[in-house]
Amino acid sequence: MSCTKHKIIIRKAISQFKKALKNASAGERHSIIYAIAYNENLLKQLTESELPGSPNTVYVEPPTKDLPTLGKLRMIIEKDFKNEQQRFINDPNQSDIDLKRLALKSAFFEYYNDLEYPPDTIIVDYESDMTLRRDDQEIDKTDFDFAPNKNEIYRIWVEKLNRYVREGRLGTEEYDEAIERGIPQGGAFEKQLDRYRKDVMRQLWQDYYEQRKDQWKIQ
Repeated sequence: MSCTKHKIIIRKAISQFKKALKNASAGERHSIIYAIAYNENLLKQLTESELPGSPNTVYVEPPTKDLPTLGKLRMIIEKDFKNEQQRFINDPNQSDIDLKRLALKSAFFEYYNDLEYPPDTIIVDYESDMTLRRDDQEIDKTDFDFAPNKNEIYRIWVEKLNRYVREGRLGTEEYDEAIERGIPQGGAFEKQLDRYRKDVMRQLWQDYYEQRKDQWKIQ
């Protein structure tokens, strides 16, 4: 990857973190601000390396061995699902909407748990990447595809809702509405799934930078 292309990627990452900062909770703000500062510093270093007379005019691709793995992603998704499950259990005013949201997070967790890749497989292309690696045989000869499969997750979700209806936990009207939301492409379910994917990625990078910060404190 060229230095110029990497700078573009970093600028996009900074922009995404600044957007996330607007809606962040008090607990999340520190990690996001830290991520912004880290990327701005990296961008500054890359820019300075291009100045005339700089001894660092040759750009070296940064190592990727410390980037998040599938195992870490599964841990983040599982933690979020269990937190949602606990909130639902403790909520005295459980609604069908709450149950459907819980079912979606459960389906999301089940989907990523069933992916047949080693847990130490890197799932992103670069630091602060808000997307997940896709099949890219022509460029890097890999066949990884970690992007959420909307149709498969929808199938798992509907199976769960169907079971809830049989158990009397979910009304048939809510079930029918959920079926309609799943189609066509670009429908409400797909948009909801993408919002959740972005939320999971924010949690993933927040955890990543928190661990990096703790490691530097130890050093």
